[in-house]
Amino acid sequence: MDEELRDKIRQFGLTEKETDTYLTILQNGPATVTEIAKAAEISKRHVYTVARKLEERHLVIVNDYFTPTTIEAAPPEEVYEQLKEQASDMYRILETKYHGSNQLDDIKVLKSRSTVINRLEEMIHASEDQLALSLPAVVIPTLQDALRDAVARDVLVLLLVFEDRTEVGTDPLAGVSLDGLATLVRYRDSNQPVMLAADSKSAFVSSRGVITRPNSPVKAISIEQPYMETVVFTSLMNSLWVNSDEVSVTPPNELPHTYRNLRRAAIDATIYGERGAVITAEIEARACDHPDSVVNLVGEVEGVKQRLISPTTDPRPRQCCICLRTEEGTVTVGNHDAFFEDYRAYKTTLRFPE
Repeated sequence: MDEELRDKIRQFGLTEKETDTYLTILQNGPATVTEIAKAAEISKRHVYTVARKLEERHLVIVNDYFTPTTIEAAPPEEVYEQLKEQASDMYRILETKYHGSNQLDDIKVLKSRSTVINRLEEMIHASEDQLALSLPAVVIPTLQDALRDAVARDVLVLLLVFEDRTEVGTDPLAGVSLDGLATLVRYRDSNQPVMLAADSKSAFVSSRGVITRPNSPVKAISIEQPYMETVVFTSLMNSLWVNSDEVSVTPPNELPHTYRNLRRAAIDATIYGERGAVITAEIEARACDHPDSVVNLVGEVEGVKQRLISPTTDPRPRQCCICLRTEEGTVTVGNHDAFFEDYRAYKTTLRFPE
């Protein structure tokens, strides 16, 4: 029941820490900021920040006329009425958009196999930072040049290839060269949805049939909206990726090397760590709870928490961070979209100590 409630709450767009804080308030409130911080194991400053966000969503009541300030969960009936009002507002907006335009500019419905493949190729060519894809094996030969070009541009490419062997009767990867095809390649022996998430900007979703069955009435959707990229990336990594087999890993970059994507740095750090190497890092970062200030973190890589590459080191599918031992203590540093970690990295340089 608790996990079901947690999932429902996160559907409102709350981060993991925000969800933990709200559940703590729900179970323990009314409570002071100090009590909530202790129960949720977060800083008091973060409790204040999260409480204001929750208050804006009408999920909690901040009693700042008390000394000390107390925070309590809003009554369920008030939350329900607020959600109904928001849903009604959204319905009116959607109805206006739907009847006022045949199709939103940032959402495209693709109907033919050739259009779908062309769109996938365009999105791969346009990528600059990160690609996560699940593709049927049959389309890999068509897209392999675009994928290799992305890897050559230093784009982090996470590729899941799938196929149902009982349908094709042979090894789907027998004629496919995996060398340089992606940073990491995984395989799953069953039919899956076709998905692509690119650069925290755009996403693509369809069933396998839109590619493998040319006369299929199935349609694909291409969306140029950052929040949908996050949804597709999370869905792909949380379910399909973690339940597939690793079949190819690109060799790590020679050090020193500077990365603009922390996940790529974490992959290389994992590989070097498995070899017993000691690595140091210099990271240009921003604190997750205070993103306005840039800090320069320097220290030894103490470990990596991730589920991208084997061996995995953390049970949470989306988790990917470097544990950095600095002079002030050990901190966790994630990618620029991190919310579990202490810091978000924007530029990371790994090197061997002199």
